[in-house]
Amino acid sequence: MRHPLSLRTRLVLGLLVLAAVGLVVADVATYKSQESFLFQQTDQTLQNEHQFGDRAGGPDGGSGGPGGQLPPELYVEVRSLSTGKVLEQLGPEAFPGAKAGAPPRLPATITLTAPTRGQPDAVRYFTAPAASGGGRYRVRASIDPGRRDQLLIVATPLHDVDAALHRLFLIELFVTLAVLAALVGLALWVVGSAWP
Repeated sequence: MRHPLSLRTRLVLGLLVLAAVGLVVADVATYKSQESFLFQQTDQTLQNEHQFGDRAGGPDGGSGGPGGQLPPELYVEVRSLSTGKVLEQLGPEAFPGAKAGAPPRLPATITLTAPTRGQPDAVRYFTAPAASGGGRYRVRASIDPGRRDQLLIVATPLHDVDAALHRLFLIELFVTLAVLAALVGLALWVVGSAWP
């Protein structure tokens, strides 16, 4: 006949479960907070590169295209707002010595958010997967201020962000498992000392 668990045993097990849930919730909240912070930093970088691209002109230094002195890892695309047709593309392959990766897989239609006080332009930030080989891009899409009939898309790979988040995940996993293992050991000692 199975003996019912004592009150002390049930209390210890309940506290152990609550501790595990609390650790997991804290890990998820920390991960999401760090991800949001890194995305905000990346978005600000894209904002700066977008403004620089507007001033720089085309890939050959002329006018009418995405900026010529943009960082090599950036992917830049110009689309017609009326037809959605891609008018120009500029990726790492245009820069000698740059490590060319797969471009982002962008949706055929990109809907922009309405301008706000803090963001005077119609713009949208989102994450897109690479066309092949894995990896992700952070993308900024907005109406080109110099050519209101065109959509300017600037994207940067997220390998540094993903690497930082992966390290954070491993640290959280190790700490959580270590704490739970210590709690399980303490619970076994408490429950074992309770037996006559």
